[in-house]
Amino acid sequence: MDRKCPNKEIKLKYSRDPVSHPTISLVTPDSSPGIYIPPYRTLIFAMLIRRVIAHSCKRLSVYGGPLCRVRLSTESRATQKETTGIAGQAPLRAGVGAKRTVIRRRIGAAPEKYTVVATCTAQAYNINRLGKYLTETLGKAACIQEDVWHVNLNGKIEAFFFGDGCFVLWGAQDDVASYSTKLRRELRPFELGSMSEVETEMLFYRQNVSEQFFAGMEGETIIVDIAESERLEGIRAKLAFSNGLADSVKLAVLENALEEHIERVKPIPLALASGKRLNVGRAEVLKLTGELLKFRADLNLHSELTDTPDMYWSEPQLEELYHRVARVLDLRHRGHILNKRLDYANELASVLRSHLSEEHGLKLEWGIIALIAVEVAFETLHWLVDP
Repeated sequence: MDRKCPNKEIKLKYSRDPVSHPTISLVTPDSSPGIYIPPYRTLIFAMLIRRVIAHSCKRLSVYGGPLCRVRLSTESRATQKETTGIAGQAPLRAGVGAKRTVIRRRIGAAPEKYTVVATCTAQAYNINRLGKYLTETLGKAACIQEDVWHVNLNGKIEAFFFGDGCFVLWGAQDDVASYSTKLRRELRPFELGSMSEVETEMLFYRQNVSEQFFAGMEGETIIVDIAESERLEGIRAKLAFSNGLADSVKLAVLENALEEHIERVKPIPLALASGKRLNVGRAEVLKLTGELLKFRADLNLHSELTDTPDMYWSEPQLEELYHRVARVLDLRHRGHILNKRLDYANELASVLRSHLSEEHGLKLEWGIIALIAVEVAFETLHWLVDP
């Protein structure tokens, strides 16, 4: 540990001659080299002196004063004198008049962020009629995948339309917000099973400028290459991101529908726990069971919400982009939780079906008992009239 003062240098010298005992010498330019310390206190004294001087120099450095240089040396006394002389001429200073270097970091303007918004307005679109309408109206629409259409709107907004009732817009935030409302009205004639409440999902994206094509994610921000954004490679990358966002809003629709279903049947387990009679008919139980079966089919059979879409199996780069946005939107975990909640709802429906079966069986038993009682009554009356 070395600290230097411009006018003074202090050295602690440890030496062990063949004849003499080990010593530590405190050497300064105007002092003689010999303060003898007994051998058994050598190490303790060295540590103590070093810590005291280091602490003093630290205080001087904090208050802006000159820093002392402390050196523990095992070199010879002659070499020590030479080193002291050289060190005394060294221009290492931190005094009051020293010039300080200030490092300034130039921070440029933050890169502009755009928004990508996914919206789900229906259970499905008539994608053939919608594609024909987009082609006739805009003239730049293209079917890039099965049940997926891509179109560039007004040169500012890029749109992807999915057959499962979702569309995704890419562009500046104000432009996307204004055009999304207009687009909902235009899509109503092509909707199959319109929704009363529209679900949306939004992420930010940044346009990257690079020599080679690049697409990926930085945290929760999508990065796309501006040079390739209008070409096929950039469009396919945006398709992978859009597919993840569309799956997220579709999953949100199922989550909300299941939440409403669970809230509607919430009094049933409370009534069972309190021992009250259930006023649930067979038709209502069948309706609840049908809703749950539809939820399960929409989640696991009729969509690819819980698995990688088939279109990316042969495209590992696009599959990686889809998985990245799926991890950000937590699609797999949400699908797992939704299946768990469906298991609970199915168990409740099973309890209701079992309860109705027991009630029906109990009614049949009482009916049979009543018939037997009537038969016994007639036989008894006949025996009394004609013994």
